[in-house]
Amino acid sequence: MKVVIPFLLILSGLIGLIAMGVMQGGIPELQVSELTSGEFDGRVVKVHGFLKTIESNTRPLRFTVRDKLDPEIVIAVTCDKTKPDTFQEEYDVAVEGVWNAETASFEAEHIYTKCPSKYEAEAKEGLGAPPARLPQYRGSGSGGGTDDEARDEASQVTTQKAAPEPVSSD
Repeated sequence: MKVVIPFLLILSGLIGLIAMGVMQGGIPELQVSELTSGEFDGRVVKVHGFLKTIESNTRPLRFTVRDKLDPEIVIAVTCDKTKPDTFQEEYDVAVEGVWNAETASFEAEHIYTKCPSKYEAEAKEGLGAPPARLPQYRGSGSGGGTDDEARDEASQVTTQKAAPEPVSSD
């Protein structure tokens, strides 16, 4: 009996985790260009793109999202949530909600934004260019570098200043 109860608790926990995974895994993830094809009308989907314009910063948020590959393909989005901190034009964004093909609008329940430091890491790894609004590193003393580059530059300056000068033995 001592072994059966913990076993049943663990088994029920695993079944709960699997059920949650199945329910959350059923949401299709699309690009803006795929959404406008019409087959996802009225369905809950998650759409990825770049934030093109912000028409309203207050609730309900109203903004447009453009396709990552074709900037001419744009959808209008409305979301009755507060604005995320990293909600800026040309940032990578994903919205989860329902597409209405008749009105050509998307009613979002959730907004997901990518952290700006993620752009910088991807740019360093060659996975993509950062958006135009992020500061670009322009070399020593420009003041436009990232935090890591600024720390590296400060470290080099400190190291150079802290190095002892050679002593002559005249």
